Amino acid sequence: MLNWQELTQSETAGTGIHRLDPRVKITMLIITGGLIVFLDNPVLLAILLAVGAAGMLIARLTLIKLKVVCVVVLLGLWGTVFSQALFYEQVPRTVMGTLISPGTPVLGPLTKGVYIYREGMLHGLRQGLRMATMTTLGLLVCWTTDSRLLLLGLVRMRLPYSLAFMTVTAVRFIPVLLRETMQVVTSAKMRGGSRLSMQLLSPILANCLRRAGTLAVAVESRAFRAQDRRTYLEELDLSLREKLFLTGYLLAAAAVVTCKTSYFCYQYGLYYVSALRPVYEFTRVYL
Repeated sequence: MLNWQELTQSETAGTGIHRLDPRVKITMLIITGGLIVFLDNPVLLAILLAVGAAGMLIARLTLIKLKVVCVVVLLGLWGTVFSQALFYEQVPRTVMGTLISPGTPVLGPLTKGVYIYREGMLHGLRQGLRMATMTTLGLLVCWTTDSRLLLLGLVRMRLPYSLAFMTVTAVRFIPVLLRETMQVVTSAKMRGGSRLSMQLLSPILANCLRRAGTLAVAVESRAFRAQDRRTYLEELDLSLREKLFLTGYLLAAAAVVTCKTSYFCYQYGLYYVSALRPVYEFTRVYL
């Protein structure tokens, strides 16, 4: 049986991934999120996905977490690629196969034929790899970062404390919500009720509202907004290696964004410089 509590809680193993400054992880996640929007090469997107998967192996995550990530990534990739291969509408389109020919009784005239398009598969592969990459990296950050350090990292990145607190609180309550949901479903099954009944939402919603009210009273009773400046038991200090890594990663991402922006301007006739023709060609082929 799937252990939801183990699946959603962070780990405290002493690997290099766990010891990374939370600001490094958050910044990498933000930079990667912007970078994958500009990348169109499936190979580069697959490399980013492989980096996230390698990080999970280095962090020595539990087997159940690795299995869940594999299932989510594979299902997402398969669904995106298959749907885009069938319903891709842009031109040009290259037909690779036929699922329903126009001459098929009933379905043929209704659908005018259902085909598998090569360009649609590539487009779906790009979109699927983008989603899989962010899913993998996001889970890696959540599973290898303690909630206290995550809160401190967000605050040190100049995020308002109230927003950082709400973000971390939402993450911490995910396992609680899942556990209560499973308890409600189990209780309904023992009474012979339907697993998908809408009545199951009532106790779950009631618990959420009760918990939110209790949390609000608790934080206000502890002078949540009494002072603008707060002190913390632990402090964060970026090492030289982490600073160099973030700087190099940011510069690489900025170079990719600059190349892609220049190529888009050239492609749509907005701006063109003859000296940048090697950059245009490199971007078109490799990025």
